[in-house]
Amino acid sequence: MPFFDLRVLALFLLVPVAAALALLGRAVRRPPSSGTAAGLTDTAATRYLLTAMAVTYALWVGMFCIYRYLVPLEMLAPLAIVMAAGLLPVPRRVALALAAALLLLVQASARPADWGRVPWSERWVEAAVPPIEDPDDTMVLMAGYWAISHVIPAFPPRIPFVRIQSNFLQPDSVGNGYLALMQDKVGRTAGAS
Repeated sequence: MPFFDLRVLALFLLVPVAAALALLGRAVRRPPSSGTAAGLTDTAATRYLLTAMAVTYALWVGMFCIYRYLVPLEMLAPLAIVMAAGLLPVPRRVALALAAALLLLVQASARPADWGRVPWSERWVEAAVPPIEDPDDTMVLMAGYWAISHVIPAFPPRIPFVRIQSNFLQPDSVGNGYLALMQDKVGRTAGAS
């Protein structure tokens, strides 16, 4: 399925850069100044989440590489992008601007897969109903075990539907109260025409 989503790619690029710069800043022992992004997110929570996501990503690559199994990381990606931007040794405003720009880019460029589904419409389910000459004297008998009741709202509301076969009812059922109700309803409609 063709789709386009930069969330994981943005993390794939941003997290190593942010981690390297954070380690480099620690190695040269520069204390963060009050104008840096150090206060953007909680440092311990940031380290925990980004480490957990990196380990999860590595396990996913080694075990599956099936993209749909990456959904939890996709869902956490916007939060992780903000947290990773907070690790950068840049002023807080720059980190916030970078995070916002990345999130806007990710949102604006996303193109979800359609998985072969039809486009959205006003109704969830649509059915092409043939013209019915006399809906007042028409009854639809539904047989089989298929889930097809979703087509009923497409028919004129005056047309009654009767399910003559289901998990609860068979045409040859004996001693079933539903069978008596069905036979009565069908008999009354057939007798009216």
